[in-house]
Amino acid sequence: MFSLLYFFAFMPAVATALSVPNNYLSSISNTDPNHGITTPPFIPSTAHPPAGYETVSTPVFVSSTSLSLEAAQDIATRTTQVCRMNQFQPITVVVLDSAGHLIVQHRMDGCHPGALPMSIAKANTCIQFGMSSRTYFTKYLSQNSTPDVYVRLLNQLMILEGSVAAFQGGILLRDQQGNFVGAVGVSGAAGDEDEYCGLMGIHRSPLVGNAVVTDPAEHSCKTCIA
Repeated sequence: MFSLLYFFAFMPAVATALSVPNNYLSSISNTDPNHGITTPPFIPSTAHPPAGYETVSTPVFVSSTSLSLEAAQDIATRTTQVCRMNQFQPITVVVLDSAGHLIVQHRMDGCHPGALPMSIAKANTCIQFGMSSRTYFTKYLSQNSTPDVYVRLLNQLMILEGSVAAFQGGILLRDQQGNFVGAVGVSGAAGDEDEYCGLMGIHRSPLVGNAVVTDPAEHSCKTCIA
């Protein structure tokens, strides 16, 4: 009971403290259309910005270039043809797009099952690091590599869940402007033979050969005959 009496006794004082004079409200409404709320000025896209404001021209959308299905099919077919001509061990070849997604996969008869994940890892190394799997090997596993380099390599392996290959057979493809357009991964024969088949499959393709730049540019195979 006492608390109710206390509440009603002080209500008028609280209401008076919280009330806003009518003349104050009318003065705001007459002089300030925002009613006291400060907002940044609206700048139309076609108008020149006021002093102190800078405009930066940045693209809203970006596009990427990738190998077509027909081009990827031609590379894979010619890669396996080169393997047969040189009498290498059967191979698996994969072609990835510029984002690392699989476009085509060809597996020759008799190729061991482990060649598929290995070929994907080789091509994925190219996409993720912007270099051939051979160059990746040279960078991280050369005789001059220091312990901190090995630590970085192990971190990369864990982050990419093991889909990294530090040996020949992964070939990066760029267009003539230097943009990534895809990667080829080959596995099943010796590393330099895998790389040779992939490079020849690319360079001998009439759809792709003159339109791309490969990394590596040249092969290092000593056993090729055709």
